[in-house]
Amino acid sequence: MSEENLSQEQAAIKNHLNFLSIGAGAIAGLIIGGLVWLSYSDEYPFLVYIFTALAGAGSFMGAKFVVMAWLSADAQCKQCGETFAVSLADTEETFLSATPRKREQETGRSISGPNEGKRLITVTTWTEERYEVVKTFSCCCCGHSYQERSFKTVEANKNSDQIYRH
Repeated sequence: MSEENLSQEQAAIKNHLNFLSIGAGAIAGLIIGGLVWLSYSDEYPFLVYIFTALAGAGSFMGAKFVVMAWLSADAQCKQCGETFAVSLADTEETFLSATPRKREQETGRSISGPNEGKRLITVTTWTEERYEVVKTFSCCCCGHSYQERSFKTVEANKNSDQIYRH
């Protein structure tokens, strides 16, 4: 779809996805370029600049294209078929449960002082909270919306203490 046929909302979605794909491409380019640099810097000290630039640019373009295609497929409306039309409209989290948790782990032994010979135990306590997450996506062209449900677990009120035991 050409740029002039996109609505303002679609152009904003496309620009956001393009920004994300450029970021992914830059990360891939830096990682691959760095690996090429480390691999060939001793063997080809002068050509390593060319190898690094080519590998970095190639991996940037490849990753940018793949990520943009993946994100664009998610942003296409399944109802009307418009590209860059679906965006996140609402996120709702519903609290389900809170479970207290405790973990004890032996950290070491004291070799001197008043606690000589005792084991050092790290006691970690927290509350495991479980939420149902409902994400609502909507199309800016036809108004079609759908929901995705998932669950998430959060460790809240985490506390850690160290105690000595025999």
